[in-house]
Amino acid sequence: MGLAVGALLPSASASEFSRRTRLSLVVVLSAIVLFASAAATKRLRAGVTELASVQRLLAGGTTMKPSPDCSN
Repeated sequence: MGLAVGALLPSASASEFSRRTRLSLVVVLSAIVLFASAAATKRLRAGVTELASVQRLLAGGTTMKPSPDCSN
């Protein structure tokens, strides 16, 4: 990410339009990465929670059996 931002940052000798365009690209790229990171974190947390639940069931010797009410 840092390499991409560094490559996109405008030089001081660039025109005003070029600097603004490149800075806008940096902001958009940073926002996309931030949202993707948040989504990935949310998915990983859900998986970790599920894994922890399964580990607790296995440690307790509990099995998940369907109740008689749920039979087809």
